[in-house]
Amino acid sequence: MPLDLVLVVDYGAQYAQLIARRVREAHVYSEIVPHTMPVAEMMARQPKAIVLSGGPASVFEPNAPQTDPALFAGGVPVFGILASAIVAWFSRRREFRADRGSANLLGSPRPMIGALARLGGLHAGGLPDSVKAFGIASESRLAQLFATHPSIEARIAALQASA
Repeated sequence: MPLDLVLVVDYGAQYAQLIARRVREAHVYSEIVPHTMPVAEMMARQPKAIVLSGGPASVFEPNAPQTDPALFAGGVPVFGILASAIVAWFSRRREFRADRGSANLLGSPRPMIGALARLGGLHAGGLPDSVKAFGIASESRLAQLFATHPSIEARIAALQASA
């Protein structure tokens, strides 16, 4: 019987060992892997969850370690601790920038607002749990804190404010 695996991705934090030990104390096998490991290699190991252990390098520095966005799309829960939580925050900011860029390209924010409103209508019918787990559409303030994407409502409000 294969063991459940939690990967602890080490970005140089002094807490990676502690995190891995705490996971093991919960009777779940964990391994520490370097942040340079390709996402495909991580996913090939079929982890049940991935913990990003933030490092001492500032996420604002030009040479700070990067996280491959494919990690968040791999279908495995990802939890960032310390500086890694800031990386997820930057992912949300990218959504707003992409929306503004699309509005500029189209010459108006109206087409983007319309498209997002249609997506919001799809959400009104209820989301599958697999999507809710990524925090893409959640009303909870706590869920928003760890969400990797801003809510559709927030994206529409930002576009309306820029009009």
